[in-house]
Amino acid sequence: MLAFEREVNLAFPSGHSAFHRIMFGPLATVIDPYSSMRRRRMRWFAGVGLLIALMGGLGWMISFRRQLPAEYQRSFSSNVERLTSVAFDSERNLLIAGSAEGRAVYWNWPADTAHELDRWSGEPLTAIAVTRDGLLVAGCLSNDVFGWSFENHQLRKLPELGASVSCIGVRPKTIELGLGLSNGVLAVVAPKKTRRIRSGHRGGIKSLSYDPMGKILVTGGSDGRLIWRDAATMKVSGVTRLHQTEVSSLCFSADGEILISGDWNGLIVVWEAKTAKEIQRWQQPDAVSGLIITPTRLISASWDGNLRLWWPKGWRLDREINTGRPIYALTAGDDPTVLFTVSNSNELDEWKL
Repeated sequence: MLAFEREVNLAFPSGHSAFHRIMFGPLATVIDPYSSMRRRRMRWFAGVGLLIALMGGLGWMISFRRQLPAEYQRSFSSNVERLTSVAFDSERNLLIAGSAEGRAVYWNWPADTAHELDRWSGEPLTAIAVTRDGLLVAGCLSNDVFGWSFENHQLRKLPELGASVSCIGVRPKTIELGLGLSNGVLAVVAPKKTRRIRSGHRGGIKSLSYDPMGKILVTGGSDGRLIWRDAATMKVSGVTRLHQTEVSSLCFSADGEILISGDWNGLIVVWEAKTAKEIQRWQQPDAVSGLIITPTRLISASWDGNLRLWWPKGWRLDREINTGRPIYALTAGDDPTVLFTVSNSNELDEWKL
């Protein structure tokens, strides 16, 4: 017997057989805590085990990262949970998200440090938008509308509108706002005047969009209607009833010639913007939660977690990008091939097409 294998006396209760002594007695030398060589061996085995565990964890993280599509760039994290709306301020390169906690958070893109604004309401933020002069406008489920200035960092409460805000649009080349309310009223907010207009929708206004020149305003309702208006006079110029359910998203092409609409059933329709004439329609598998037109593609977001890219010529499907989680809202930066999505978590994801 080697010196470092000196035995340690183990007391076996009476009644144990010789078999127990033969089988378990040698373990006393294996776990001898007084042997320095054994302690070194134990530390070596423990170190090897820890290294293997770390390598396994690293391998798991790498394999998880590889499951993300190639278009994924990074995630912007914050301490604000349940981000459900998103906007991009191209004047100041600000990436902004609103949450179901009644708070907003922004990033000085491309920097990834989150700046959290104070809680404005105990109710969820239902819609956000940024004006040309740096005013972040946020509607709440509590019927309140807040304005936060990125210029002087001051918060002010906007006039009461009598119902919660479902959608907000900024009229191009002005600081005028269009707000769609849950009671079907269209509110037009200018610096010195607020107008409330009966929209003609049976139910709430769920989406609205101005054309790039600020001459046309189109609203989509929970009744499936699209209503065209002259943005200056608010006179109705056209009404369509093609959608059978809530129109969840609207967007114009950069030249203002095309309008795209999408609804909760997944129906997407292409329109001539000036005549309200249907060009083409098709169905995607799940609800439309966002639409963006780039010079080369139409991008539709969906509750099933997919970004779908469509060719403008013939509006054929180019490809799908599985983001791995439901998409609540979608926006783009100055570069229309850079997209941002929120998914009711504390992260905002960036994608590069």
